[in-house]
This record gives sequence, C-alpha cells and structure tokens, in this order.
Amino acid sequence: MDLLSLLLGGQAPVLRQFANGIDERPLVPAREPQKSFSQQETFDEDVTDEEYVRPCCGEWPTACLRRCARNAGACGR
Repeated sequence: MDLLSLLLGGQAPVLRQFANGIDERPLVPAREPQKSFSQQETFDEDVTDEEYVRPCCGEWPTACLRRCARNAGACGR
C-alpha cells in the first residue's frame, strides 16, 4: 500500500487520476449559455443632434451581431 492510499484511503486512486488529468465525469456548465445580447452606449452628455447620433447608432448592430456570431444559437435585439 502506498502513502497516498494510507492517507486518503479509497479516494487515492481517483485523486491520482485527477492529478494525471484523467476525469471521466460529464462536464456540467455552471450556468446556462447566454441566449441573447444587447448593445448600448451612454454619452457623456444628453445628445439631441441627430446628425451626431446617427453614425454612432450604425455601429451598434454590427457589434451586437459580432457577439452573436461568437455564441452560436444566440440572437440580438
């Protein structure tokens, strides 16, 4: 009987496998995958100039779609 078995008893073989990177347990995610994304921007001051805001808004959908593409099955709003 080796030292690990003396110290840990029946858990020794399992811990030895873990130490060697062997773990046959199924992977269970800690949380559900993200199903949707949103994109928002906060300006430093209230903005009422539509000509200023319009180009900024054009970038948001593209950024949101990029995030969705990285996460298969997600949709943007």
